[in-house]
Amino acid sequence: MRTRVFCLLIAANVAAVLGGASSAAAQSALGLVPQVRSAYQERAAVIASGRAGEVFLGAASVAPSYGFPWMISLQIRSVARALGHFCGGVAVTPSWVLTAAHCVVAAQADGSDSSRTLDPSKFDVLSGSNTLSYGGKIRRVDRIVIHPEFRIIRDQVPENDLALLHVMGTPALVPLKRAPKAALGELLKNGAKVRIFGWGTSTFRATGPISNTLLYT
Repeated sequence: MRTRVFCLLIAANVAAVLGGASSAAAQSALGLVPQVRSAYQERAAVIASGRAGEVFLGAASVAPSYGFPWMISLQIRSVARALGHFCGGVAVTPSWVLTAAHCVVAAQADGSDSSRTLDPSKFDVLSGSNTLSYGGKIRRVDRIVIHPEFRIIRDQVPENDLALLHVMGTPALVPLKRAPKAALGELLKNGAKVRIFGWGTSTFRATGPISNTLLYT
């Protein structure tokens, strides 16, 4: 049950906190959202500089090798898999992956708050493995759909930070089973326990450490 909440929380967070909520609580939560622009560009720059060798050290559990096949790693193309990971995602259908929009946009050269969609040929998705360095299958992306109201607002905070990636070839991803809409109120009530999955990082810095093995907490 808790794993189903993973995707639901993304939509709920955007709707309740980033989607224009006017309450004082929502505005306070907005201030806690990390400042991000382009995860791909920042990670690529770190790799090019040779500063990407850290190992994740944190209070998270190693995911069993047989579980969570819907977890996806976004990988910079032509870079060693253990280093090329720059964002996570979730398979929501056999051909589509849900991720954060800031992972697949490029910041404008003039430094403005606008952004452009990344060229899909610059990265791949890794599915079917909890370990970045081996196993699973690398698949190419041929289409990126950014949330139509995604934007960077004050202090580089992303709003409506959602994107869908279409994976090329025969549909073969193992999607996360989504909870019915009728269950949202129960699953997302205050105090509900959830799990967070990923390969790191413990910070939102591009130089932050990455785990070679999928973690959860």
